[in-house]
Amino acid sequence: MGKKRTGAGKYIFLCTALLTCLLTASCVSLDSSPVEKSLPQDEVRQHLVLAQKLLVQNNYEAALEENQKVLSIFAGTPPADEALYSMALIYAHPGNPKRDYVKSIATFKRLIKEYPQSTWTEQAKIWVQVIQESENAKRVAATLTQQNDKLKQTAASLSRENDKLKRESENAKRVAASLSEENDKLKQIIEQSKKVDIEIEEKKKEAR
Repeated sequence: MGKKRTGAGKYIFLCTALLTCLLTASCVSLDSSPVEKSLPQDEVRQHLVLAQKLLVQNNYEAALEENQKVLSIFAGTPPADEALYSMALIYAHPGNPKRDYVKSIATFKRLIKEYPQSTWTEQAKIWVQVIQESENAKRVAATLTQQNDKLKQTAASLSRENDKLKRESENAKRVAASLSEENDKLKQIIEQSKKVDIEIEEKKKEAR
């Protein structure tokens, strides 16, 4: 049995797998010959190929637009399924500054729903699971971080309370020492007073 991937491991795996799928999709698009296809299909293939080229250039917005054009031309029929698959990967691409896993999952699910027999459907199902697990791992990590921060704050608060108690204890010791000194002085005064009283009584006896 292999070890479960950590949150960071899943993210690296996700990035690697995304890049692999994008390269695979690119190869499929580029190897598809437009020969003996109707004009609309030729146009669609050009959009798909251009979308892959734009993606390689990190032009994610333009790549999405080219795939969207395919959806507009072939809505409900292939190769619109390929366009949806490509768009979902672009939304999840690690290099995309507007990366949006919610949109990616929604696009994959649209592909699964509208094109259940598509060759891309099974891969889309896998991607939905991978991205959801990755997002869940991030949420768990964020929760653990928040809990850790709270524990640190609690520990700091307890430390401050402990310091306060120590200071109060030291103050109490000083007060106790001061009271002990005052008590000793009072005892001395009482002893001296008793001696004076005894001397007075003795002098009274002598005077009689």
